[in-house]
Amino acid sequence: MHDDPGFDMWADITTLFTLLHKGKDASGPVVGAGVIYIKREQLMGLIPTFHATNTSSPAESLKVLADFGRFFMGETWDSYGKK
Repeated sequence: MHDDPGFDMWADITTLFTLLHKGKDASGPVVGAGVIYIKREQLMGLIPTFHATNTSSPAESLKVLADFGRFFMGETWDSYGKK
């Protein structure tokens, strides 16, 4: 997440710059590049589909999702809230 000049937090947290390489890592040639934009409605629709993998119980899965939410919101606050 990067805060560039201007009031554009939503664009900053819902824009993904992509670069695809052929092979196992970034040493391969670039085979695709682009920008993915997620609209607010799309992001709100995606949130209920988040799930944790490799957990041993529903409680652990919920904890992992909560930890991710705290991390994401913390990073957002660190980038935009302390101005």
